[in-house]
Amino acid sequence: MADREAVLAAVSEDGQALFVAPEELQADEEVVLAAIAADGSAFEHAADSLRCSKEFVLKALAVSGEALEFASAKLQADKEVVLAAVAQYGGALQHASEAFCDDKEVVLAALAQGDGNPMRYMAESLQADREVVLAGVAMDGAGLRYASADLKADKELVLVAVGQDGCALEYAAEALQADEEVVRAAKENDEEALKFASAELQGVLGP
Repeated sequence: MADREAVLAAVSEDGQALFVAPEELQADEEVVLAAIAADGSAFEHAADSLRCSKEFVLKALAVSGEALEFASAKLQADKEVVLAAVAQYGGALQHASEAFCDDKEVVLAALAQGDGNPMRYMAESLQADREVVLAGVAMDGAGLRYASADLKADKELVLVAVGQDGCALEYAAEALQADEEVVRAAKENDEEALKFASAELQGVLGP
């Protein structure tokens, strides 16, 4: 059908074009997948039948983890679906049912992806879990801001964080901002990190 081919071409260029597609094409798997490939949030405009279909949602998530935002609430509460989403895009954690933000397996899978700032969405209990926070700061040092106070004072963990992003020093415990080894590691990663060191070390290590 000529119209179908035109819509397929349109959504492949701009996923949001699915919004103005005929209803029958908003329920067409190939068309919707093409739209999602161009823009994961285009799944918002897909037919409810597709957004409620676990089989189709898993296909969509293989293309873009962002599509989880517009899956049905039932599927956002399905662990298999959520794991598929965060394996593709760590930030999809924000669109999962709240219980998954306290699910160590799901959060570690999201952190391993290294994008979308999943540490921002994890439960307070996991902000105090050393294994989880270490995995997070190894991928995104600035995620140290979401760690518990005790972990912000964990020198080994903070060294990992500032080694990944020197300016993560901003979120370290005050004692570690005055620790020469930590500050040198941060400065080596990013000269700008020195501004987060203690006044004394700024004087010692500064220009």
